[in-house]
Amino acid sequence: MRKLLIILFISLLCLADAKPKKKKSSGCNKPSSTSQHPPYPTKPKDIMYYVQFNNDFTFVDEVLNYLQYFICISFNRQYSRVPGIGINFLRTKMKSNVTLSKNTYTPTNVYLLPNDFYDKKKVLYYVGLALGLTPEIKRYDRDSYVSVFSRNIRKDNKTYYEKTKCKTKYSTGFDYGSVMLLSPYYGSITKERAYRTKLEPYYDKMIEKTKIFSLNDLKKLYYMYCNGTCKALSNQCLNGGYPDIFCHHCECTMPFMDWNCGGIRRNRSPSCGDKQELLSKSTENTVKIENINKACYYKITSSNSKKVTVTIKKVNFSNSSMCDDKNGLFINYHSDKGLTPLHICDNDATVKIPPLSSTVYISFRVNNGNNVLHFSYKDGK
Repeated sequence: MRKLLIILFISLLCLADAKPKKKKSSGCNKPSSTSQHPPYPTKPKDIMYYVQFNNDFTFVDEVLNYLQYFICISFNRQYSRVPGIGINFLRTKMKSNVTLSKNTYTPTNVYLLPNDFYDKKKVLYYVGLALGLTPEIKRYDRDSYVSVFSRNIRKDNKTYYEKTKCKTKYSTGFDYGSVMLLSPYYGSITKERAYRTKLEPYYDKMIEKTKIFSLNDLKKLYYMYCNGTCKALSNQCLNGGYPDIFCHHCECTMPFMDWNCGGIRRNRSPSCGDKQELLSKSTENTVKIENINKACYYKITSSNSKKVTVTIKKVNFSNSSMCDDKNGLFINYHSDKGLTPLHICDNDATVKIPPLSSTVYISFRVNNGNNVLHFSYKDGK
């Protein structure tokens, strides 16, 4: 009997050892870093902030004032360092960087070199970091959109280009128009590129001109700080839109409109042609519009649910210097319609747009002169 009990005991020990051991978590199942942010107060309370550089109204003040019209946070400047939760914009001689607050007892400190403080794009970037946004170039899927040249990056800037190791599910697509994507030359060896975009040179020029938070930047911030505040519009916004802070309508990117971003803006000139909605098939169709002096908008949809290929055959601006974030040629061809559209400002020909969606939107926004646009479209393979 004693031997039988010993055998039974040993058998139980073996079974216990045979149970599969749980793998240590790598942290890859955690939410995307875009959902992690300092515990700042939301409206009606203010986020207090301090700017060390001077007492005058600065671009930092302008940016923070702008943001409070789109997300559920407001800012109030004070003229001494913020000791608790809040943001301090401080001068440094070393290197610009951000130390994020992790509790309500300590502030976020944004250390800026003087050159960065007076660089509007850098200010937008560091404000984004301070609020919890992460660099677009760090995305796990970034290799599908840019090619990074590690050999051209200075050692002290390597961390900016470190790709996220975890396969993260992102709520938005890679956004070339995000303030969180700095110049292709940022942190690089003199006159060498640190990365190249997949549709060079058009996205490169877009990145250099970005001077405002993109719709997806604002949408990320909205869901960080305002999620659940507008139940009436929950899941109602179309085409990448998100609820406005008053819960009256959805915020849309170009060319979308209506309360839920479900409509497209109307053509402003007879020169735009009779058709605004076009049907794509396997054979190529061409549209030629000339002598245009007002905005034209087009929606191209595949008749077979295939991805649409668009080729810009010719674009000519009577005054290309008027091209800005509201004027020029805009092409929204990604599946995420909330992304900043491809923006072309130069007189050019033969720009082939990759087939990524079954619906493509073209916005040709001009005001004066005799502007020209020729483009073709067809179903991709």
